Amino acid sequence: MKKASVLVLALFFILAAASAIQAETQGTEDAQGTAPLFKVNQMVIAGSLENKRPVGIVNVFSSSTEKVHCYVEATHITEDTNITLVWHRNNRAISRITLPLKKGLIWRTNAYKSLLGAKGDWKVDLQDADGKVVKTVGFIVE
Repeated sequence: MKKASVLVLALFFILAAASAIQAETQGTEDAQGTAPLFKVNQMVIAGSLENKRPVGIVNVFSSSTEKVHCYVEATHITEDTNITLVWHRNNRAISRITLPLKKGLIWRTNAYKSLLGAKGDWKVDLQDADGKVVKTVGFIVE
């Protein structure tokens, strides 16, 4: 009887975990009904990187700031793909860089932009391989 109770309890936990995973992935399809190739876990603008991690994450930078880094952490990457970071200043795209994401549980990447004292409202769009904007992060240079 004790073994049966343990078995039923173990089965319950396995089914609960499977249900949670299914619930997490449901509703993540795009308009065409296809699941995305990755999830953006973190996307931030930082003043620098230390040990490949963002440091000085803020929304406002001084015009004396030489450069800022856009740090991206993607998870659940189902196949090798590319992302493009499009840098905008005052609603005008000024540069873009394409970076790889490799299939796996997690991939971290970054790109930096030299500010050259350019004040204004900035943003970075993260586009998937099809050019769809997946995430945007904004910041100000004053």
